[in-house]
Amino acid sequence: MPQVESINAAQVQQNRGLRVIKRVWPRLYFAKAYHRTTRDEPLTFRDKPWLKAIYKDDAKTIVIQKCIQIGITEYALCSMFTLAEQGRRGMYLLPDDDWRATFVTDRVDGLLNRCPKYKAAITAYVEGGKEADNKQIKNIFGRAWKFAGTNAKTSGSKKADIKKPKAAFEFQASVLILDEYDEHEQENLSYFYDRLGDEVDPMVFLFGNPTITGTGINREFMKSDQKYWHVECLCGHDQVLDWYKHFVRETGPSVYELKDEGGNPVCEKCGKAFDRCGKGRWIAHNPSTHSSGYAVSRLFVYRRPTDIKELFAKFVSSLTHSREAQNFHNNWMGIPYENTSVKLTEPLLDKAVEDLPTLKGFNIGGNLTLVGGGDTGRDKHIRLSEVIKGVRFARFIGVVKGWDDLEDILKEYCVGPFVVDAQGDGYQEVRDFVMKDPGNRWMCYYNLKDNVNKPYILDDETQVVRTNRTEILDTGVDHFKRGLIKHPGDWASILNGDYRRHLLAPVRVTDPTGRPIWTKPTSGGDHLFHATLGYETLAMLISGMKDSYRASKANWLV
Repeated sequence: MPQVESINAAQVQQNRGLRVIKRVWPRLYFAKAYHRTTRDEPLTFRDKPWLKAIYKDDAKTIVIQKCIQIGITEYALCSMFTLAEQGRRGMYLLPDDDWRATFVTDRVDGLLNRCPKYKAAITAYVEGGKEADNKQIKNIFGRAWKFAGTNAKTSGSKKADIKKPKAAFEFQASVLILDEYDEHEQENLSYFYDRLGDEVDPMVFLFGNPTITGTGINREFMKSDQKYWHVECLCGHDQVLDWYKHFVRETGPSVYELKDEGGNPVCEKCGKAFDRCGKGRWIAHNPSTHSSGYAVSRLFVYRRPTDIKELFAKFVSSLTHSREAQNFHNNWMGIPYENTSVKLTEPLLDKAVEDLPTLKGFNIGGNLTLVGGGDTGRDKHIRLSEVIKGVRFARFIGVVKGWDDLEDILKEYCVGPFVVDAQGDGYQEVRDFVMKDPGNRWMCYYNLKDNVNKPYILDDETQVVRTNRTEILDTGVDHFKRGLIKHPGDWASILNGDYRRHLLAPVRVTDPTGRPIWTKPTSGGDHLFHATLGYETLAMLISGMKDSYRASKANWLV
């Protein structure tokens, strides 16, 4: 009997504690009282103090830049059910409709079979007398929650309407949850934020693995209060765990070893190993903002004793494979990654400054013919270059408004070979432009996949050139590295800094299929990057020009 009384007393104490938790931290209460993981296990926070703090956070905007497989989707689902019970309706957003359908079937409907509380909370959503598709919208505690893909296409022929996702309209919400943030069509997200327009107290949750610095979830995290988990060493020094500072050392070029044989981090201050999952706390590095952000790394997440040794094996494998390197940093470290070996950098562009004094007396005219490239759209961003012994020296970098203006510039600078973007303006306008100078002008189509097995393919009849987008831009970067592209000493201030910004904006990353791609910046432009590295490079390759002097259109002097 005393043992039974002891058990009953413990249960009463536990129930009393849960009531307090429900009142103060309702999401944590749902996690403890009702939630079950995909393994059909209750959530526990004994070994996850870093995660418990996130469940307690009641900020209106929460940003989590994370590694993979650490329970943030469980947190998102707990939040959704908790907020629904509090009377909020919302949208749970995935990158596309296929992703959304799989997520609802596996993570949401699968959860109902494990959690009776959740199952009882969901009823059919009725619209116009008919039950709506329960893979797209559900009633949760009597509140509508919509599940949608953000890049769903609409019907309609107008270019301005093509990217407007249908799911973003005719549904008012007070909560948005965006999972896998970097995989979303970023240009579409504003339509979904509009769904919060009438809400006096909106809430936004953003989760995702980062890709590159300053984009996607990393951009949102940098706007937040930037909370990092600080782990304390026995010497009292607390530190943000870093793979390169605490876990590995380089013993030779691209050769590494673990600092501690057991895989423990080594303290920056005392030089001794300490427990990576020991005493820690979140510290905001940018506390002046109301957006609450967390950087979650596998370095302080415990799954099994061999965690760090397994990470080290992945790291070693990644050293010679760019795709694996990106995967290691983005998915396991939860940090942005850029392969700077194939990216334009400020030092590289500084080295590209013209250094031949004989070029200062440049004169247009005579039999001097320039080469050029242009990225089209509302404006035409162009670069025109003189070629001397295969090196391109910029003679005009600028923006013109219309096709007539472009014709005037090309005539003034005696431009011969010129390649222009085929897809940034109307097809007929671009075609009319290139056909005015047959044999010298080409309209270029980028292929997003490597289905062109040559540097480029020409159709002389239509003046069309096709090339693989990644490969031609790689070639342009290589030309910069080899000193084949030059620009003026004031390159960084050309067009009020736009030339510099455009060149530095794109980053070469690996897409989910394993193919390397050059990113499109989420803000600002990259037009002069393509005009210089893509289209002007193609004009050089097609013409075979080694010098800007020629005897005839068909016979370039070398």
